[in-house]
Amino acid sequence: MKRYLLWNPAKVASHNGNADTFEELLQTESQQDCSWSSLITTDDIEAIVTAIQNECDVDISYKEIQFFT
Repeated sequence: MKRYLLWNPAKVASHNGNADTFEELLQTESQQDCSWSSLITTDDIEAIVTAIQNECDVDISYKEIQFFT
């Protein structure tokens, strides 16, 4: 299974942030000292994103996250 961060760029923008890219998301979270993203673990990220977009009528961005132990 893989780990992903998911976020809604429009929601971040509505709170005076920018999250059109992963790098912008990280910068906004750092500047605002908050988290606009959610960590999920799944084998099928496309199915999760499609389900969220269909149910909530919002665009969702995501990025696979590598964890090192």
